[in-house]
Amino acid sequence: PVLLLSAQAALGAGVAAEPARRAADELQTWVALHPGDAPAWQALGQLWTKLNQPLRALRAEAEARVALGD
Repeated sequence: PVLLLSAQAALGAGVAAEPARRAADELQTWVALHPGDAPAWQALGQLWTKLNQPLRALRAEAEARVALGD
């Protein structure tokens, strides 16, 4: 829950990239250890979108769908 809250805070931080980058790094580590965590993948996809990393965002969104069994 703490990682997801920090991701949401980073997404709401306006144009500041550093909080989003930190949150993305932390979530990337989390999903590597917990690949079935769909909300974490979704948050990571949003962070990568904010950081102008469309390919990473697409992959994270796809992983979220896989985690949901879709």
